Amino acid sequence: MDLSKRRQSNKPDRFTPKKRRRVLVRFLACLVVFCTTYALILPAITLEKQANCGMEEHIHTDSCYTTELTCPLAEGEGHTHTEDCYETTMELTCPLEESEGHTHTEQCYETETTLTCPLEEDENHTHGEECYETETTLTCPLEECEGHTHTEQCYTPVTELTCGCEESEKHFHTESCYERTLTCGKEEHTHTTACYSNPDADLESRDIWEATLPEKLTGVWADDLLAVAESQLGYAESSRNFQVCATATKGYSRYGAWYGSPYGDWCAMFVSFCLHYAGIPREAFPYEANCETWVNKLTARKMFLPAGKGLPRPGDLIFFENNHDDSPDHVGLVTEVDKQRGVYTIEGNSDDKVAHRHYDWDDERLVGYGLLPENPNPGKVASLEDMVVDKEFTGETESLRMDSINSTAVKYVAFGTLSASTIVCMILRPAPSLFARRSMPVISTAARRPLATS
Repeated sequence: MDLSKRRQSNKPDRFTPKKRRRVLVRFLACLVVFCTTYALILPAITLEKQANCGMEEHIHTDSCYTTELTCPLAEGEGHTHTEDCYETTMELTCPLEESEGHTHTEQCYETETTLTCPLEEDENHTHGEECYETETTLTCPLEECEGHTHTEQCYTPVTELTCGCEESEKHFHTESCYERTLTCGKEEHTHTTACYSNPDADLESRDIWEATLPEKLTGVWADDLLAVAESQLGYAESSRNFQVCATATKGYSRYGAWYGSPYGDWCAMFVSFCLHYAGIPREAFPYEANCETWVNKLTARKMFLPAGKGLPRPGDLIFFENNHDDSPDHVGLVTEVDKQRGVYTIEGNSDDKVAHRHYDWDDERLVGYGLLPENPNPGKVASLEDMVVDKEFTGETESLRMDSINSTAVKYVAFGTLSASTIVCMILRPAPSLFARRSMPVISTAARRPLATS
């Protein structure tokens, strides 16, 4: 026992100071490698998400503005007028002119003597003073007056401001004395989600999506419908090409492009797509883009089975109500029916992709089923050549033709009423297409096939 204890005591410690330092150095080295690698790939990560709005992200700062002084006042100590600012002068206000005055003298008069005696001078008469009359006339041009010399009373003092300054309080420039003018020449813009959408990304032409379809059809509508649907499994709407609507972000889908609403909710357009490429004519089963409208049309044709009234068959449409507003808002295709385990489906626009789903029979979301009729002519198998989409079709709904999507040569005719959310999306950002509407005649309904009941 003593020997074993001694051996144990001689065992070296696993975590000696030296080993601890090694572990710490290794940890720090790994941390440095991680940080360096992340710093190197960060620019690449950043470049992956580029804005496509064509605008530079810019927020105005102080450097974007030029400040100019617009205040008419000079900055200074202010000025109050004093006696030194005024000059007083004497203004002559006396109405009299200054003069020495004038008193008439003999020089101011002129005397004229006139003979007034009627007698002639002779021996008996000699004119004397009494024979003459003297008349004195004032000839002086001056009026007789007293003289006038201006005195202080003849003047009035007048005071004038001569300092040249306006009286003012002290003034120091404030913000109100300056005017800021935006001079950067750039528009203020912050990238939003819509800026990162690339309207040219993931666009598909008819040739592209038709290359994904089954090579052959059987003529059995239910089988062909599910074969087309299964060929689309895994397809997802574009995450790069989308529209930001009032309630959600809507990605581009090939089913929306085929139908005429590239950014619309596409669960119903997916089913219509499958019906079309399965060779099921609209005369036999209507196409639609709006679930509520579709249920109403099928009900009018007696092709709708409410949930709980019977079981569907593979190939039937299955409608759901997810928004708790008593209005169908989602649709898929029934692929398998099990009385115990429930119903299995393929659905478009399920988490933005085409996928399998399963539901119990008591699921409150189930609304009912669109009953797919059997092919009245199973020997005739439709081909892609029979589905040329720009020929004249007949159906019971309005059609919507899209002549082009950007540069792709896509032509198609789509049927049905667009949903409100789709219309909002198209208003916010119109699809790159030209639409034309035309009315379609009403066609007789297809026969209702027998139901499988349990």
